[in-house]
Amino acid sequence: MKRGLSGQTRRGGPPLSRQRIALRAIQLTLVAVALVLWWFGWSAFQDIGTVAANGSSFDPQPPSTGDVVALAIGGATALVIAALMGIRAVRGPRPPEI
Repeated sequence: MKRGLSGQTRRGGPPLSRQRIALRAIQLTLVAVALVLWWFGWSAFQDIGTVAANGSSFDPQPPSTGDVVALAIGGATALVIAALMGIRAVRGPRPPEI
């Protein structure tokens, strides 16, 4: 039987409190990713309007509407995944039925 550095055997999964903390950390990370993607999409959307109004840009190639749509869809997907993870609850093992 393999043992860890501490010399103890591993019994089962991590405690429920650690599982809940890990789940919430992943959810917060997904929400942060969604917000960043939406912020990049908004910035690209504003760049499209600036390029159209001024006719020049510092970028060699201005962003397209496809870029903005892809960023918006990516952000929405990350937010939906985080919401679906929130619906799931971390439960302990069920006692055996007699």
